[in-house]
Amino acid sequence: MKSAIRVFASLDFLTLNLAKTIKPFISTASRRIVVAYSGGRDSHVLLHAIAALRQTAGFSLPIVAIHINHRLHPDADAWVVHCRQVCAALSLPFITETVLSRPKTGESIESFARKARYQLIATHLKAGDIFVSAHHQRDQAETFLLQLMRGAGLDGLCAMPLVRPFSMATIDGNLPQMQHDEGQQTQAIYLRPLLNTAYEAIEQYAKQHQLTYITDTSNADLRFNRNYIRHCVLPDLTVRFPHAVESICRSVQWLQELDGEAPPSQLRISYLASLSSIKRKQAIRAAIKQKTGYALSQNQTDYLMTHFFSAAKDKHPTLTVGPYLIRRFNDEMVVTLPMPVDTTGFPAQKITVGMPFFTPVGAIQWQAGEGGLSPNQPLRVDKLHFSDKFRPHNRRHHQPIKKLLAQAQIPPWIRPFIPGLYDNKTLVAIPSLGVHDDFFSQSKDAVLPSWQVDEKFVKL
Repeated sequence: MKSAIRVFASLDFLTLNLAKTIKPFISTASRRIVVAYSGGRDSHVLLHAIAALRQTAGFSLPIVAIHINHRLHPDADAWVVHCRQVCAALSLPFITETVLSRPKTGESIESFARKARYQLIATHLKAGDIFVSAHHQRDQAETFLLQLMRGAGLDGLCAMPLVRPFSMATIDGNLPQMQHDEGQQTQAIYLRPLLNTAYEAIEQYAKQHQLTYITDTSNADLRFNRNYIRHCVLPDLTVRFPHAVESICRSVQWLQELDGEAPPSQLRISYLASLSSIKRKQAIRAAIKQKTGYALSQNQTDYLMTHFFSAAKDKHPTLTVGPYLIRRFNDEMVVTLPMPVDTTGFPAQKITVGMPFFTPVGAIQWQAGEGGLSPNQPLRVDKLHFSDKFRPHNRRHHQPIKKLLAQAQIPPWIRPFIPGLYDNKTLVAIPSLGVHDDFFSQSKDAVLPSWQVDEKFVKL
């Protein structure tokens, strides 16, 4: 213990604060600390300070640096060499990845680089990893002002949380700040341990330790909004309000601590319609964010408010949010993953009655004890023709298949993927709807086909 105290006493103020921030998130489930290392001053300070913690009590986790080459600067390859050399000097493992794609015409370079960077980083993270980046207090103030100029809501104005789960939603959405739960870490987390550290402290650390770092000339390009705020807006604010950055960040902390109402477990249209417009928006945004990790934009919220509440009952509007779809079916707004591109769902294939059959959307299972089809007979699985008529064994009359599926409360986006069971050209059964009366058997070993859809396509 005494040796640990001596080591802590030799650390500078920035490193001590870094230790206090990181240590509560280290548990028995923690695997390693992964440092986002661009080679610039901020990330070099973070990497150097974390490396200095290796000798202290409670910081025995492996440390690895990861660098992403975006290929957007003529010196990008030289930066990779520099970062590798720094990591070698610190005796730290070094991972590098290269972005192979290029931004599309009209696409924000900042947005493109951020998405590409996180996508590559995600391939290296596993459960238990603590991913850390060097965002600091001034970065937080810049983010708040950027969101303010975009007319962001509460989610956006909360800027960057100290810690959150690491997922691809991290790229576009504003996931809620995590609550620390000792010993429980089922996925990688994203921690910003310098978020409450002043930029001046980072400058001082770099000078004190004589760090050699990369200077990215694009950081002075005022065409980028963040650079304009950094070099033009904040300096002017600080002249009049010397503690502007600290004050902005304090307000952000207050916003992050606001307790909102728990989102509803279901988004019932009839219930939502009974709420005031403001309460309705809050409930929808909170529920969607909880289910997907994505914060709805104002345009997306307005679309839901307009189309999902005014559409006729037989209409089924949808909205894309990241990789998810928000759909309306009956009296509910549901979140699903998109269906496979192939609308036929599957090619025609042979099936043996009683044997399970799997498709990209679901599976045919069999239930015994209520009659059905005689086992072991060969049939063909093929797509249904909605205009055809069919009479299940439990119905008196033939009806169009489209009507039968609707009466069974099967969502319309699922219906094209429901298979039919055929004997040559005769439809003998529709899983979960019934068996053609001419083929229905009451024998004890007869089985009924049922259609088990993957829940991710129905409702998350």
